[in-house]
Amino acid sequence: MKIHRLYIVIGLGLTLFATSCTDRFEEEENNEPAWLGPNVYDYLEQRGDCRYFCQLIRDCGYYESMKRTGSNTLFFSPDSCFETFFRSADAVNKGYTSYDKLPQSMKYMMLRSCMVENAQLIERLSKTDHGGTLFRRTTMMELEDTIPVVTYADMPHNIYFDRYKDDEMKLLMDASPWTLVQFFPDVMSALKITDKDMKYICGDGASIDRTYLFQSRIVRQDITCKNGYLHELDRICMVPDNMAGYIRNENRLSTFNHLMDRFCEPVLYRTTVDGERIYELRYFNESVSHPHRTDIDGRIAPGMLYFDPGWNLYQYGSSGTNSNNAYEGDMAAMFVPTNEAMAEYFSADPNAEGHDIYESFGGSWDNVPDQIAADLLKNHQLSSFVNSTPSHFGTLKDMAGYDMEIKEDNIVGSYVARNGIVYLINKVLPPLDYRSVMGPVKVDQGLKIFNLAMGDNYCQFQYYLRSLKSTFNFFVTPDEYMKDYLDPISAGYSGVRMNSIYDFRLNTNTNTIEAVVRNAATGDSIGINTSGGISGALTSRLTDILNQQTLVGEIIPGQEWYITKGYAPIRLVWAGDKVVAAQGAGNASPIDVIDEYDKTNGATRYLNGILRTSPYSMYNILRQHAGASASGSVDDKFKAFYDMCEYCGLFEKNPTTTCAAIDYRLSFLSQYHYSVYIPGNDGVEAAIGDGIIPSISDIENCSLTSEEEAAGLDLEEKREMLRQRMIRFIRYHIQDYSIIIGGQNENEGQFLSSTLNTATNKFYPIYVDQDGSNVRILDNYNYQRRRQGLSFEKVDVSSELNNIMARDLIVNSAATTAATGIETYSYSVIHLLEDGKYLRFE
Repeated sequence: MKIHRLYIVIGLGLTLFATSCTDRFEEEENNEPAWLGPNVYDYLEQRGDCRYFCQLIRDCGYYESMKRTGSNTLFFSPDSCFETFFRSADAVNKGYTSYDKLPQSMKYMMLRSCMVENAQLIERLSKTDHGGTLFRRTTMMELEDTIPVVTYADMPHNIYFDRYKDDEMKLLMDASPWTLVQFFPDVMSALKITDKDMKYICGDGASIDRTYLFQSRIVRQDITCKNGYLHELDRICMVPDNMAGYIRNENRLSTFNHLMDRFCEPVLYRTTVDGERIYELRYFNESVSHPHRTDIDGRIAPGMLYFDPGWNLYQYGSSGTNSNNAYEGDMAAMFVPTNEAMAEYFSADPNAEGHDIYESFGGSWDNVPDQIAADLLKNHQLSSFVNSTPSHFGTLKDMAGYDMEIKEDNIVGSYVARNGIVYLINKVLPPLDYRSVMGPVKVDQGLKIFNLAMGDNYCQFQYYLRSLKSTFNFFVTPDEYMKDYLDPISAGYSGVRMNSIYDFRLNTNTNTIEAVVRNAATGDSIGINTSGGISGALTSRLTDILNQQTLVGEIIPGQEWYITKGYAPIRLVWAGDKVVAAQGAGNASPIDVIDEYDKTNGATRYLNGILRTSPYSMYNILRQHAGASASGSVDDKFKAFYDMCEYCGLFEKNPTTTCAAIDYRLSFLSQYHYSVYIPGNDGVEAAIGDGIIPSISDIENCSLTSEEEAAGLDLEEKREMLRQRMIRFIRYHIQDYSIIIGGQNENEGQFLSSTLNTATNKFYPIYVDQDGSNVRILDNYNYQRRRQGLSFEKVDVSSELNNIMARDLIVNSAATTAATGIETYSYSVIHLLEDGKYLRFE
C-alpha cells in the first residue's frame, strides 16, 4: 500500500506539468504504471453508465481539469441515480424532469458540491491536517454559484422582511462555505457512533462498517485515476440544506418553522460593483462563535436561539487551540416536533402540556410573545451531534443541563443537513420551566408580579420549583389580586406604619415590582416601597408570600391542613376531590381557587388573594389566655404554663445584637414548625403534686438541706437546678413538627420533644395519634410502662382550645422600628391538654 501511494503521488505530480507539450504528455502517459487507471473523465466516459456526469463536467467547464490536469477527489453517481432523481417528487415539483431542464446553477451545485481539493483516499479524507477526526469538510462549491432571487411570498414573514415586501431580493441562506458530512468507518469509530445510531441517521440497514456521505452510501470507493480518486454514490450527491433550510421546506415542520421565522433577518452580505445588493439570512442567537444579538437597527433581538441553525460552518464554542476549523469535528443537532406534535402540545385540551400557553394567548401561536416562543424553540437545539445520537438518549441533557426525556420511539424521521442533524419527533420538548408548576406563571401575562418575584432579581425561587423529583402545589396570585398583604414586619413599627398593608403593582417603565403601603386602620397611603433586588425589603415580603403559597408533596382529597415550604400551616377547602379554596392562619375566610393547571411536577392553582400567616407570636397567644394579670383577659387557661415560661426566662426579645423578635419569642425554637401541648392550670398543679416539678414558690422559697450545705451547694445553684427541672418539663411539651387536627393522619407517630436525654444525648420522644378530629398523646413515661407490660394512658387535647396557630418572627434589626426584612421565624400549633393532664418524659 505504501508503494502504491508513492506511485500515485508521482503520477499526479507529472500531470501538473503536462500543460503545453502533447507529445511529452503522451510519452509520460505511456510510461505510467500498469495499475494506474485512466484520467477521471476518461474513466467515467469509458464506464458507459456515467453519461450525465460527463455532460455535467463539460457543462461546468471542468473537462480539461478532469481529463488532463488537476488533483481531484470526486464523488460521482451513475446514470441510474440521475434517472431516479428526475422522477423524484422534488425534481418534478421544480420542473427538473430531465437533464436539459436543469438550470446552470443546479449543474454547478451538483458537480462542485461533490468535489474536494487534492486526491484523497477515504481513509485520508477521515483525518485533519493535524491528525484529528475529520467529520465535516468544505467542498469546492463557490458561495455565489447559486444565489436565489426571492420574492416576499418566499421570505420569512416578520417585521424585518416586511420592509422588502414590494421588492425582490438576492438572499443567501448563509454566507459561509458548504460542508460535506462524512460517515466513514474511521470517523464513526473515533466518534463512538454505533450501528443503532446509524439506523436513525442513515436509515434501516445502515452500518458503521459502511461508508456514507450524508445519507448517501458510497458503494465503491478509492477508484484510482491518474489525476485523482473517485468514490461512487448510490444517489446523486446533492449537498443537503442546512438545518434552517430543511425545516423551512419540510411541510411536516411548518408550525415550528413559522415560529422560527420570527427570529431571523436579512443582513447585507455585499454590494456588487453595479450596485446590486446581496443579503444573507441570519438568525438571532447567543452562541459564542457566531452570535447575532441585535437587529439591523441596533435593537436587542426580540428573542434568541442558542445558535444559528442556518450557519454552514457551525461550531458552538470557540475554535480549538490547534485549528481554526473547529467545525470539522462535530455539528449541531435539532429535535423538531412535527405539526401534529405541536398541535397536541398547544391545545384546548386541559390535559395538554401546553394548555396554559394556549389559554393565555387565545389559542394562536401568533399571539405567543417572542421570548416565550424563543424559549420553546431553543430548547430543541443541542450543540453537539456527536453527544446527541440515539445511543446517548438515556442520559441526554438539554442546553440548560436538564433531562431531555427523549426516547428512540419519539423519532419519526431524520435529515442530515450540512451543519447538523434534524430529528423529526412526535413530542414537544418545552424547557423545564414551562413543564414545571411555574410554567403558567411564566406565560400568563396576568401574573407578571409573581413571574418577576420568582426570578433572579428578587426571590430566585425558580431554582427550587424546577425540581421534577418533587411534587408541588403552587398557589399563585394574579396581579390584580396582589393586594391587602398584611406586612408581618410592620407589627414592630410605630405610629401610622404599624400593621401596614401592601398593595403590590408592576412598574411597567422599569419592569420592576413596587408596593403602595397603606395604614391598616385608615386605608391611607403612607408611601411606596420600591426596594427590590435580592436583599431588598420588597424581596423579603415576596419570599414570605412564595413560601406561604408553596406546598411540597402530594395532597390527599379531604385532608384540610398542610405545612407549606416555609413551614406555615394552610387549610385547603375541598369539593369532592377538587381544591376550591385555601386559607392561611391569618386569613379571616378562605380564598377562592379561580383556575388550575396540572404540570409535570404538580399543580398550579390561581387564588383571588394572598394567603396570610398568623399575626400572633406564641408569647402573644399564651399571654391572651393567661388571665388579667398578663393581658387583662378573663381567660386564664394558659396562666400556669405562661407563668413558668416567664419565670424561667424562656421568652427573649433580642437573640443577637443585630436582630430582634417582634413581640417576644420562645428562645429555643429554630426556623421550623412545632406542636405545643399546654398543660392547663390543673395539669401543672398535678405535676407539682406528683413531684415532677417544683412550683415557682418552691423555687423562690427553697432552702438548703444539711447535706446540700455540706456538699458546698449555695442557694442560687439550688434554685437554678430547680428551674432546670421546670424548663425540661416545659420543653417536653413542645415537639418538632406541627400536629394539626384535620392535618396528616398519625398513628402513634414518633416525634422528638425539645427535652434532651442527657444519658443518651438524644431528645426524648413523644408518640402522637391524629385521626382528623382529635389528637391523643402517649408520653415517653407511659410508652416505657407499656413496653414493660404495665398500664398506660394517652392524653387527649382539649376540645375547647386547639389548632391555635402562632408565628415567632425575628427581623433584621435590633430595633424593630428600623427593620426591613425577616431574619428567621418559627411556626407553632398550640393545643390545650385535657383537664388535669400533663406529659412526662421519665
